[in-house]
Amino acid sequence: MKKCIPRTSDRIITVLVAIVCAIAAFFAFRELLYGGQSPVVFFAMGILLGGIAIHTIWRMIYMGNWGFFYDDEKIIFALSRKDRREFRWEELQNSKTNIVYPSSPAAWYFYFQDEKKTRKIAVTPRMAGYNEFVDMLKKKGFPAQSPGAFNFDKNAEDIFHEVFGEDFGKGSKNESK
Repeated sequence: MKKCIPRTSDRIITVLVAIVCAIAAFFAFRELLYGGQSPVVFFAMGILLGGIAIHTIWRMIYMGNWGFFYDDEKIIFALSRKDRREFRWEELQNSKTNIVYPSSPAAWYFYFQDEKKTRKIAVTPRMAGYNEFVDMLKKKGFPAQSPGAFNFDKNAEDIFHEVFGEDFGKGSKNESK
């Protein structure tokens, strides 16, 4: 079975960030208790950095070995350590109610609609096995753009209208009279 998972270097960087945040939180609380500085600043820094460290470590434990595991017959979405969803390629292609898989130029996003919430998992070019996974998706008939194939046919006014829902330049302070 082939896999598309986060790179080992990304996991190492995540561990290092959690360690650095934990150390910084330790020194912030140490300065809060024994230093002559303003206690509010060090309390806030300690809470913030300690929270980041705890959240990062908890997410790493909760997520476990997340990613995509696939062969010619089926695909397994490992959303977390406990949540694994297995589909045959034909089921995934025809399933429009619970799974949505719009692709962007460089990433694929799979959304799973549950009773209470929507779960999302993304395939990005930084993942190990990305090219093989995208080739398999294309082989199985999923429409995809190649990375970097952006649509340059739109001008700034069209993009502004789509994003903000109003016309570009009309009623603005910089409009020439």
